[in-house]
Amino acid sequence: PDSQPDASTTQDGGGFTDSDGSIHAQFAMMIPARLAELIAWEPCLSDSGRVRELHQMRIAAKRLRYTMELLAPFEPQGFGEMISKMKLVQELLGNIHDADVLVPCLWHHLAQHVRDRKR
Repeated sequence: PDSQPDASTTQDGGGFTDSDGSIHAQFAMMIPARLAELIAWEPCLSDSGRVRELHQMRIAAKRLRYTMELLAPFEPQGFGEMISKMKLVQELLGNIHDADVLVPCLWHHLAQHVRDRKR
């Protein structure tokens, strides 16, 4: 099974904690934790055989993006541009995952077609 890289988060009973409880304080801890989780998967980018890890990286990107989207109404207008960039990262990782799933299916279909033609 895949093990998640250590993404040093501060948690208390499953929820994030802070000193003053404000939304900004919550996100000031959550966004760096989510970003660390995403970056921790970076080494798998250079190894196309690490399909599961690349998929986990996509999930980490999704978590970061959704966290950013929750904060967006409280942030300046330029924050939306960062969300758009994160969405692109997530989309690109999704394209990689789609190819990782599709290639074996295509090989299977090709092999079946070759077998059928030999009959």
